[in-house]
Amino acid sequence: MAKESQATEVAGLTVENKDGVIVIKKGDDVKLTINASNDDVTVRTPGNVNLEPVVQLVANGETPSVVKRALEVGDKAEDGSIYAGTVNGYKVFAAPLDLTNDKAQHLTLTFNDAAAWVKYLNDNKYLGHTDWMIPESEVMGTVQANKDKGFLKESFQEKAKLTNGDAPAFYWTATQQPGYLNYVIDVRLSDGKTEWLKKDAARLSTRPVRLVKV
Repeated sequence: MAKESQATEVAGLTVENKDGVIVIKKGDDVKLTINASNDDVTVRTPGNVNLEPVVQLVANGETPSVVKRALEVGDKAEDGSIYAGTVNGYKVFAAPLDLTNDKAQHLTLTFNDAAAWVKYLNDNKYLGHTDWMIPESEVMGTVQANKDKGFLKESFQEKAKLTNGDAPAFYWTATQQPGYLNYVIDVRLSDGKTEWLKKDAARLSTRPVRLVKV
């Protein structure tokens, strides 16, 4: 249900707020429009407490700066990826879904096949990027810990059953076992349990990620 428009007079200007869209007018002349619905933006003003400083700036012929609020874990970024947390000075952005085929069907793959699919994503600039990767175990641990936040929630296969070598509830990482490079760590999404698994021993899920230095 839409909210009623609210209007107030401040510094000789009319301020209207309807569903989070703030319009500052002088008569019928619109001086500034701020779309602050869903807390998507933060208005930086002297005092930064309420709209009165904003209106005063507009009345003085100045333009207050409007910036996007900082991403929170589970938020969707502009490119469609999901902010999944921070690890060792890097922001982790997860693909919105596990690896899927061209028909958007979920894929369970051996490690090497999963790596080939991630290369395919990079070759085709998935979501505009060429640096997608299978996450290291520490990174996947962060994704697992935040799996129920925002757009990450219910985007994993954590409740899927094991069938004929397919284990969709388990996820590949790129962390290799020292001295046994054909073994990597996998993570069970439901509880974060890890184990060493041979790269071709089973077909698991994969959630590609990108790392962006903070």
